[in-house]
Amino acid sequence: MLTLATAVLAAGLASAPPPSSNTGSLDRREAPSAYREARAALARFDRATARKLMQKLPGQGREALELEWHLAHQLRDSKRIARAAAQLCTAGDPTGRACADAELYGGNLPRSQLKLLGERAQLPLVPDVPVPVAVFSAGQHKAPFVLDTGASQTVITARLAKELNLATTEASFPVGVAAGGGRAPARLAVLPQLTGGGFSLTDLPVLVIDMPELDAAGVGGIVSPQQAFDGLSVTLDLGQRRMALAKGPAPKPIAERSTVVPYLVVGFDLAVEAAIEGGPPALFGLDTGMPSAFAVAQGYQPGLEKVGQSVALHGAGGQSSAVELRGGSVRLGTLTLAARTPGILSQMPQADGLALSGLLGNGLWPDGALTLDTVQHTVALQLPDSE
Repeated sequence: MLTLATAVLAAGLASAPPPSSNTGSLDRREAPSAYREARAALARFDRATARKLMQKLPGQGREALELEWHLAHQLRDSKRIARAAAQLCTAGDPTGRACADAELYGGNLPRSQLKLLGERAQLPLVPDVPVPVAVFSAGQHKAPFVLDTGASQTVITARLAKELNLATTEASFPVGVAAGGGRAPARLAVLPQLTGGGFSLTDLPVLVIDMPELDAAGVGGIVSPQQAFDGLSVTLDLGQRRMALAKGPAPKPIAERSTVVPYLVVGFDLAVEAAIEGGPPALFGLDTGMPSAFAVAQGYQPGLEKVGQSVALHGAGGQSSAVELRGGSVRLGTLTLAARTPGILSQMPQADGLALSGLLGNGLWPDGALTLDTVQHTVALQLPDSE
């Protein structure tokens, strides 16, 4: 039986959809090469190339509509999202997410606004928790929120949504919420205000999911830094137990034990290229909501020994199981990171092509500082000079 940290792990894996969802659709063997290349270009934020490739596809075909939907989300253009989502919903979206988008954004949704009181905002993280947690105010309700780069969109619990009297979409869609393949229905809503530590955020689109594990711990939800704080650099310093928001590109770390790597957005998931002990370079989700060192999909084969015991994962989608992996290291940029907590071999399926081979978590940097630069689309990791 696992603790709050693993409940957070399960929630953090909301970015790991099953093969029939957005990420899996990248790997359909019958899809045109222009479609696959356009998805790869969007993952690199190369929108000009993506647009050129999209012109090679049938204008009302599902591939072209899906690409336009993802492009509209990258641009944060509410009207464009509404139009693209409605077209994709009508054409048939197997995930159901586009239909919920069409309903939410079709109501003239205002663009979210993020304000800092100064050039930089800073607030403490809750101590003695293996994932970054900060106290924010959602309207009149103050509660801890997990700061999770593994969440593609900010999530609030159904309980908090009810307390805030939020209107949710009639349309719902399944979301993966555990490494073992658990799924739970999600609806969309707009959070009128989220504040804390010198920042104010208004009109933020959120997922609403019933998450009893978080309710029991008094946690209000999960904040996706790349979504909520788009346009800023976000530092999550687990060693100093603080979070910082800053305007403009983040300064490059100068410490010897540091690295800077680009990140991609695969579907809605933030990913980096890495290699786990004995395995090939591949795309892994970057998941600050996960206390484990890493979670590996079945199709990725690192040279690690299984501990042999199953561990339980609890989340909104129910209970699932995984097998612990002993030790190991991960190559990320110029750093080799030793696993400080066990890794897990999960039942999360791996598809070929542009898809995730697993997740990297805080067990690789329990005392480190991770900075997500949403302007230059890079991740900087700085470790203590001595351990």
